[in-house]
Amino acid sequence: MSRDERAGAATIDGELNVLGHCRLPEEHQGGGNADYWNTRDGNADYWNTRGGNADYWNTRGGNADYWNTRGGNADYWNTRGGTGDYRRHTRGGNADYWNTWDGNGDYWNTWGGNGDYWNTWGGNGDYWNTWDGNGDYWNTWGGNGDYWNIVDGNGDYWNTWGGNGDYWNTRGGNGDYWNTWDGNGDYWNTWGGNGDYWNTWGGNGDYWNTWDGNGDYWNTWDGNGDYWNTWDGNGDYWNTWDGNGDYWNTWDGNGDYWNTWDGNGDYWNTWDGNGDYWNTWDGNGDYWNIVDGNGDYWNTWDGNGDYWNTWDGNGDYWNTWGGNGDYWNTWDGNGNYWNTWGGNGDYWNTWGGNGDYWNTWGGNGDNWNIVDGNGDYWNTWDGNGDYWNTWDGNGDYWNTWDGNGDYWNTWDGNGDYWNTWDGNGDYWNTWDGMAMAITGTPGMAMAITGIPGMAMAITGTS
Repeated sequence: MSRDERAGAATIDGELNVLGHCRLPEEHQGGGNADYWNTRDGNADYWNTRGGNADYWNTRGGNADYWNTRGGNADYWNTRGGTGDYRRHTRGGNADYWNTWDGNGDYWNTWGGNGDYWNTWGGNGDYWNTWDGNGDYWNTWGGNGDYWNIVDGNGDYWNTWGGNGDYWNTRGGNGDYWNTWDGNGDYWNTWGGNGDYWNTWGGNGDYWNTWDGNGDYWNTWDGNGDYWNTWDGNGDYWNTWDGNGDYWNTWDGNGDYWNTWDGNGDYWNTWDGNGDYWNTWDGNGDYWNIVDGNGDYWNTWDGNGDYWNTWDGNGDYWNTWGGNGDYWNTWDGNGNYWNTWGGNGDYWNTWGGNGDYWNTWGGNGDNWNIVDGNGDYWNTWDGNGDYWNTWDGNGDYWNTWDGNGDYWNTWDGNGDYWNTWDGNGDYWNTWDGMAMAITGTPGMAMAITGIPGMAMAITGTS
């Protein structure tokens, strides 16, 4: 009997009964070499079975057919269709490829039924997730680190990164560019949808945040350090700073001055719109005081550089900053914190009024955490490049990746796994929402888990 015939038999090596029961040999119960990674769905069918020598990763559908079979020499990830026929989509047949993986570790999940490619991975680490169903590319990664996330469905590019650090996030759907960065560090966040520029930064530090949507300029800074935040939408100037360090934040929209600073370092943020003072700083560098028309304090800073305090009319604090650069705290009237920053660059915390965290960053580049109002995590990344976790509001994981390139886990809202891949290129597991999983891990436990609704959960550890 051939390997494929054995894979399609009612039992696999006499160990797996497909009529609704799972019987493992003694050496595979509770550990061993962690063979037979079996998934059983609600129809008593099996999905993804792995043999003792990593052979025969079998998928059996509800009609007793097999899908995705891997041979003993790691070659021939085969597909058997519902007709009971084998389609050896590994370099043959009708030239189509579905989930193909050869002995060199090349070609993971390749499908070309209409000449298209989906999820292609070369033996040298090239081409991850390539799809050209209509001649387009999605999520392409070259062996030299080039081209991550390329979509050209209409000739456009989205999220493109070159091997020399060029071109991150480029989109040209209508010939425009969004988030473009070349190898010289020039041009970050460039958008020209109507010929305008948003967030442009030149290689010599020129032009940060430039917008000319109606011929106006917003946030313009040239190479000499001149002109930061310039706006002339109605002929007025907002946030203007010249090369001498004079005039920061000037506004003459109604003839008044907002945030004015002269060449002597005096008078920062002056407002006479209703005769009140807003952000006043004298020549000695003392008393950055904001007092509005209500007699309240807003942004107070003493001569030692300590205590950048924001205090509104309700007696609440807004924007608190310690003298050693620690604790840039935003605290609203409800006693909540918003934007907290430690003096060593740690803990840039955004914390909403319901006590949730949004965008937390550690000083060593660790723990960029997004926690939404539900207390869930979204996009967590530590300093070692490990654990980029996307976790939705249901507390489920979506796309988990550690620093070794292991365990790219997709886990849907039902708590099920979808597409699991370890660093050796093994274990691409698909597990549906009604599945029963029988899991063995080398040197560890054998777990039999029933999904909620199946009313069964048995776990054994070796």
